Amino acid sequence: MQAPACYRQKDEVLRKAFNSACIYIFRVNHALKIAIACDSIEAIALYSLQKKLKLKRNLYLGKRGENIMKKTSIARWTTICLLLWFAIACSTNRASNSSVETAQNFQNQVPTPTSTLGAESSPSRPSERSPQTASYDTTYDPKTVQGYGDGSDQSSFIAQIRYSNVPLWVRESFFKQKLNERYVMVFRDIRPLYLRGDFNGDSKIDIALMLQEKPVQNGLSSPLVMATFQGGTEQVTIIDDPDKLGADDIWAVVPQEEMAKYQSISALGEGILMAKAASASRTIYWDGKEYNSLQTSD
Repeated sequence: MQAPACYRQKDEVLRKAFNSACIYIFRVNHALKIAIACDSIEAIALYSLQKKLKLKRNLYLGKRGENIMKKTSIARWTTICLLLWFAIACSTNRASNSSVETAQNFQNQVPTPTSTLGAESSPSRPSERSPQTASYDTTYDPKTVQGYGDGSDQSSFIAQIRYSNVPLWVRESFFKQKLNERYVMVFRDIRPLYLRGDFNGDSKIDIALMLQEKPVQNGLSSPLVMATFQGGTEQVTIIDDPDKLGADDIWAVVPQEEMAKYQSISALGEGILMAKAASASRTIYWDGKEYNSLQTSD
C-alpha cells in the first residue's frame, strides 16, 4: 500500500535538505582543514626565517667578538712593550749617572800634585765665595720700580727677587725721592728684608729699609744707613748716624707697650731694635721731631 502523495512529497523535501546539509558540513570541514594547513605552513616558514636570522646574528657577533679580542690583545702587548722600553731606558740613564758621579768622586779624592822645585810658597789668598755663599748678603741697585737690575749672576738674581718682595709703594717712594741715584738696597739673609710697624705714632704702617751709599772710589763699600718710609705720605727719613744705628745683625720691631717701659724717653710709636748677636743692642724711636736711639743692653 503506497503512502499518500503528500507524504511522499514531504519525504523528498526532507531528503534533499539532509543532503544539502551534509554537503555544506563537508565543505566547511574541508575549508577548516585547508586553513589549518595554511597556518601551519606559515608558522613553519616563520620559524625557519627566525632560525636563519638568529644564525646570522650569532655569526656576526662571533666575528665581532673575535675582532675585539684581537684588538685587545694587540693593545695589551703594545703596552707591555712600551713599559719594558721605558724601564730599560731609565735603568740605562741611572747607570750612566752613577758612573759619572763615581768618576767625579774619584777625581776629587786624588790629591793634586804640587811643585816643590826651588820655589817659595806664595802667600795664601782668601778663597772667593761661592755663588750660594755670595747670595746670603746682597745689595741691589734697581733701575726701575719693578726692578730689572743686574741679574747676570746668582747673587744679583736673588737680590732682585728680594727687591720684588718690598712693598710697591715703598719702591715708588724710593724713586720719587731719587734715592736710587745715591743708595742701593741692602738685604741680609740673617734678618728680615724690611721692618713693618707704626714708627711715628700716626696709626699708619711705616717701612724701614737698610740702604748703602753707592761706592765712590776703588769699589770700597760705604757705611750703612736706615731709611724709614712713612705710610700715607711720600716722606722718607734717612738715619745715617752710626751712633744711632749700632750693629745690624739683628733688627726687630719693638711694640709700643714695651717702649712705654723706658721712662727716660718719650717714644710716640713703635721702636726699632738694632743688635749684635750676644752683644749690645740699641732701640731707635721717634720723639716727634727726629729719630733717636737708646742703648738697651750692653
